[in-house]
Amino acid sequence: RSMAKLAAIMANGGQPLDVNSNEETSSNNTFHEPQLLSPSTYSLITTRLPTTFDQVLQENITATIGGFGYFRLEGFEDMEFIGWGGSGGSLLLWNPELKVGFGYCMNAFHTALLGDKRSLKMLKEVVDYWLVAESQQTVRWKFTGTGAQQFTLYISNDNYKLSPQALASNVIVTDESRDVRVSLNPQYYNDN
Repeated sequence: RSMAKLAAIMANGGQPLDVNSNEETSSNNTFHEPQLLSPSTYSLITTRLPTTFDQVLQENITATIGGFGYFRLEGFEDMEFIGWGGSGGSLLLWNPELKVGFGYCMNAFHTALLGDKRSLKMLKEVVDYWLVAESQQTVRWKFTGTGAQQFTLYISNDNYKLSPQALASNVIVTDESRDVRVSLNPQYYNDN
């Protein structure tokens, strides 16, 4: 959950997801997220370095000054993600144009070095959902597999409504086989 939240903040240029975070006081004394990175620091750490061949991944990688990479993943050739993956299939990626952040940490180790079929399938579902959500206000997102359930995520201009559960910045769907958490950026739609 923390990885997805960090990726969502990075997709938001290092700025908090809470649209009221920059206010000094709040009428209801609720906690507001601080700024993670200044705009200049975010710009610096996402500055591209020359593309070089990575001996471990066995492919050309465009790294950033901050140690991340720019990636065009299988199935997403027309989209560029920033972030990195870990041995076994874990991913921390974001796309600042879509304002989508994705974090995945597996509990079963596989031999993949930058995402595997599990994490890439979930990332594809998130991106597909987001692209549909931009053109329609209602989408149906279906997970398949053992114990999977089908649910509908409704998007409105001011919040996200998950039937039967509604949360401000995180959608959490739990079924018998897995706990799926998708960190969303509410500011992306609140500006309408």
